[in-house]
Amino acid sequence: MGIPSFPLLATLRAEPKARGLLEALWRPHRAASKGSEPEPPDHGSRDDAYAELVALVKVHGIPATVDKVMEDAALVVREAPGHAKPSMRQYAYSMVDRLRGLDARARIEAHI
Repeated sequence: MGIPSFPLLATLRAEPKARGLLEALWRPHRAASKGSEPEPPDHGSRDDAYAELVALVKVHGIPATVDKVMEDAALVVREAPGHAKPSMRQYAYSMVDRLRGLDARARIEAHI
């Protein structure tokens, strides 16, 4: 039901600016991994890039991830053999009940 990097990947797909922000955050680490002298960190600009990227993930990545989890949960129930549907429905509910502020069970049922 999703992967930990999905919110970032969804944000990168939805918002072109996110790629530049991520590049800015990784730039000092790339130099260090190549054995060259790392750039002196500009903590202010890195903090700003991080805060902006987190804000974009909240706007784009989290909703896309919730949608993906809901689609996956509905698929698990829909594709389960008849005798396993009740168990798979409870499994799916146990996952989505952790999502606050949503009527997650109704969203699953709407997709089955």
